[in-house]
Amino acid sequence: STRSRLTEKINVFFAQTGLLNNDRRIFTYGFAIAVPVFLFCYFLFGFGPIFLFVSVLALVGVLAVAVAYLRQKRISRFVSQLPVAIDVMVRSLAAGHPVPTSIGLVAREMPDPIGSEFGFMSDEMTYGTEVDGAVRNMVHRVGAEELNLLAVSLSVQKGTGGNLGEILSNLAAVLRSRSTLRQKIKAISAEGRMTSWVMLIFPFGLYTLISLIAPTYFDPLWESGYGPHAIAVGMAMLFFGMLILRRIVNFDY
Repeated sequence: STRSRLTEKINVFFAQTGLLNNDRRIFTYGFAIAVPVFLFCYFLFGFGPIFLFVSVLALVGVLAVAVAYLRQKRISRFVSQLPVAIDVMVRSLAAGHPVPTSIGLVAREMPDPIGSEFGFMSDEMTYGTEVDGAVRNMVHRVGAEELNLLAVSLSVQKGTGGNLGEILSNLAAVLRSRSTLRQKIKAISAEGRMTSWVMLIFPFGLYTLISLIAPTYFDPLWESGYGPHAIAVGMAMLFFGMLILRRIVNFDY
């Protein structure tokens, strides 16, 4: 059903953060985030229907952003380790070891997260999973697009033959070139990304500064009863503006 598929996607998304799926841990993190969010919304809107709606919406948004950040951080760390792991496999294959042994060597020698993921892959192969199937399972667990290149390389080599060590060596060079291009793009788009953060923080800083200089400046707005609505609309516009700017400075490559 649609609900079960959505639940599965959420579980996979959360699992790709590398966090332990422990109910007590999730409750603790959620409570630690929920308290300041609810206090902030109470300060802005007071207690009422709009307070409950905005608080729940803000809480879900903050949790989603935090999980997405942790997931992307783990994927970036995995991708940065991948060329080195492939080099370890190439050297192992050159020494005459079979593919499962070279994968097990990566699992033993490399730190997390790539070491543990290659360990899972090695265990799956020990219990009968084919190499290409184990790599596809790792793609599903990790969520890194670069792993698709490794899966395709192993699948093509298995079907057509060839020097696997040379194929993996070329793949490592491609991944390093992609990493270099990624860093160049980040450097070129740094100004745009900084602008998006300044535009997000500036209204809050301006409000604080005016409140300190002229404490009664915003009283007519609050006394009119439209203050919470103006804040809600302004925050929604800030969110969409930030989203548009981030889309402009993020590139596919």
